[in-house]
Amino acid sequence: MPGQGLLFDYSAMGWLERSMYVRQQIANLLMFVPLAMTFRFAWPRFGTWGPVIMGLLLSLSIEVVQWGMAAGRVVDIDDVIVNTVGACLGALLCLAGERLAQARKAQRPVGTASHRRR
Repeated sequence: MPGQGLLFDYSAMGWLERSMYVRQQIANLLMFVPLAMTFRFAWPRFGTWGPVIMGLLLSLSIEVVQWGMAAGRVVDIDDVIVNTVGACLGALLCLAGERLAQARKAQRPVGTASHRRR
């Protein structure tokens, strides 16, 4: 069931197990932030949603390969959810950076050296 692993009662877990689970989910999230940012800057024509879709498809493909290998790996839809949230965060950080750069560019005075012709 999607989200069940993210929202279940952690009181049944020991401290070490709970800590490991939380660190794993944070790592899954953070792993896709730079991937989405790289995708966004490498292929800007795909817009803001391109990296999010890429993150979703990449995460799904990882889980499908794990399922197909049947090598003791656990297939979990929560990994797909967390990875996609990480890709979304990376895409939003890129969008915020682009907007900030545009705002700074608009605030420059017209007579600065960068706007003068030689």
